Amino acid sequence: MQRDKESEELKNQIVFEDKKMRVRQDEFDNRMKKIQEKMDLMSNTVVWNENEKRLKEEKRLLQIQHDKDIQDMIVERERKQRTLNQNIHTNQ
Repeated sequence: MQRDKESEELKNQIVFEDKKMRVRQDEFDNRMKKIQEKMDLMSNTVVWNENEKRLKEEKRLLQIQHDKDIQDMIVERERKQRTLNQNIHTNQ
């Protein structure tokens, strides 16, 4: 009974983590799009080189942070999935 409840909770957490990951991905995509739009707008300006460097760095840092966040979520999801699988196996 307790294992069933724990398993259900883990399933809910996994679903929540999946939703959270999709939201993060959407946020990331939107931020990257905004950066690209800024870069496109600057393409005809004199200060383009300096701004381009800054935006490229911002884009690079955003990508690094995004990759780290996604990896953390995947690790957490896998941990929960292993626990869930152990609970299911124990209940059988």
